[in-house]
Amino acid sequence: MPEPVVPLNMNAKVAPPGEPPLPQRHIVRPLLYFLALLYLAGTIVGGIGLGEIAMHPHSPSVTAREEFIAREAAQKNSTEFRDVKITTPDGAVLSAWFMRPHESNGNAVILLHGF
Repeated sequence: MPEPVVPLNMNAKVAPPGEPPLPQRHIVRPLLYFLALLYLAGTIVGGIGLGEIAMHPHSPSVTAREEFIAREAAQKNSTEFRDVKITTPDGAVLSAWFMRPHESNGNAVILLHGF
């Protein structure tokens, strides 16, 4: 009759039949907590990043060539053209171009660059 196999560690617990071994059980729960925490952190950081992009979209600067073309078009159409800077109540400085034709028809056009 063969001798029974005795574990080296006499205090080691053996999983009941049909259940995963105990070391796996100790790894799964912390892994699930870690993955849930990682998902939560990614969701928060991603939400903040998307909100920042939505509230402060990138607005490329007007190039010298674009300004030259606008000034040339204004001169060709006999339109007054000047740079304007407006300071908002919160201290932000908005730069703009003001164009006024010599003969007004009462209409106005407002262009928002960058949106």
